Amino acid sequence: MTMTDWELYWNIVAYTTGTIRIILTGFLFYRFLKPFLPAGRSVICTGFAYTLVMIVLKFYPDSIDFMICYAVGITAGFLVMYLIDKHNLRQKLFLSVTWYLMEWLIWSMILIPWSCLYEILIMPREMMKHPVLQFILFIFMQIIHILLNIVGLSMVTRIIHWVYHDKRADMSVRELCLMLAPVMTMLAGYCMLHMYSLVYESDTGSLIQDVHPEHSWIQLLYTTLSFASVLTAIISYQHIKDSQRKETEATILSRQLADMEQHIHEVEQLYAHIRGLKHDMGNHVMILEQLYANSRPSANTGSGSPGTAASHNAAYHTVLPPEYTAPGAGCADSPQPAAVFTDCGRLIRQTWSLETETYLTRLKQQVQETVQDLQSGNPVTDVILREKQKEALEKGIDFTCSFHYPQSPGVSAFDIGIVLSNALNNALEAAQLCTDPYIRISSYHRKHTFIIEIKNSMLPGPPLLMQNGLPLTTRTGGEHGFGLTNIRRVARNYRGDIDIVIEEDSFLLNVMLLTG
Repeated sequence: MTMTDWELYWNIVAYTTGTIRIILTGFLFYRFLKPFLPAGRSVICTGFAYTLVMIVLKFYPDSIDFMICYAVGITAGFLVMYLIDKHNLRQKLFLSVTWYLMEWLIWSMILIPWSCLYEILIMPREMMKHPVLQFILFIFMQIIHILLNIVGLSMVTRIIHWVYHDKRADMSVRELCLMLAPVMTMLAGYCMLHMYSLVYESDTGSLIQDVHPEHSWIQLLYTTLSFASVLTAIISYQHIKDSQRKETEATILSRQLADMEQHIHEVEQLYAHIRGLKHDMGNHVMILEQLYANSRPSANTGSGSPGTAASHNAAYHTVLPPEYTAPGAGCADSPQPAAVFTDCGRLIRQTWSLETETYLTRLKQQVQETVQDLQSGNPVTDVILREKQKEALEKGIDFTCSFHYPQSPGVSAFDIGIVLSNALNNALEAAQLCTDPYIRISSYHRKHTFIIEIKNSMLPGPPLLMQNGLPLTTRTGGEHGFGLTNIRRVARNYRGDIDIVIEEDSFLLNVMLLTG
């Protein structure tokens, strides 16, 4: 077999392993972007576009500098992300540039150990006498290069995912500048090192790392510092985001607590008044019933109960209009015929009967409604549930409640109020968009565990994006998306937690509190 044949085989292996490496790198690019982008075609198409462009450039007839190839591939991926999903464009730009730097980083890191092993196994002169063995070792080294590249990219991807935990947060222009400053500085230094290597090779005809091995070590140190700078920028960005989030959460929670405190004060006064009213209501009802009974005709007196003249006169003056009681009218100031007394008595009884019966019916109904409204066992939760029920009915939402306040001394009405307010606000927002809206709230005690369950209808759609076990809000604004966070904080203060079950058209929130 001639030297030309062996060269052809080497080229075939080089192109084959290079293509495999590009495909695997494109898959890792997809895995790198996946936590940051909505699930679906956006992230898949981005990884596919990057892979396709890199393969085309690899088989392009004219030689293209690999630095330009990587830049073109990353640009293609960024454009696909932009065309499919224009949300949070600044973060997409940062991720694209960061991946470009990561590829340089891994290439520089594996260059030194791989080159040393390549020199030892393949380049010795005695290996020239064994072309088959040399070819097998070349295949082995290409596989090693692929493995090192994939392992390295996987490791740095995991590290970035670990430090960059606020992956779905919008990035402002100022934050983008903060994040890109070290990245662009490192890339500029990379470009200068690369250009220096090309100039050296053009002037001397030799690779700079062959003549000056320390150049590879300098490049490795530079890339390591570059990656450390990127991580530092991401960590700083996360500290800023965490501080902003905590400050917003504290502001919202402080306002909720202040509102709840004022609410408790007002509700306790109202509740005391209602208890007093309920206490006296029995006497009022008894008196009204007696009046109603007295206004009815007795079985032994016929249609008109005569009574005494004084009692009739007093009743007439009290109930009848002036034309019946004026002198000469025939009712009050002179003896009247029996028929007139009979008509006046009938009118008095009818007036008493109608007004007393109407008032009594309304009074009983109000008492029953008051008793039915206040069932949870705590004035704060009573009012919160009543207000949310009223709001639900106004929006046409079926509201079913079987919540009972936990009878445990260690449970605070502040905390339960925060849980109910935030959870029911979220449920109302989601349910009002449905054609058959409903909200179901219940609670139960199991030994020292108190559990609140709130289930509501929701529009069917794509799976909700999750972060830290909580669904991300789809609403914009500085104070949106903190309801479940505050609920989880309350639950964890009681050594509990929350559990979320999302089905196609329903959302179930379980809040567990340890009360013992």
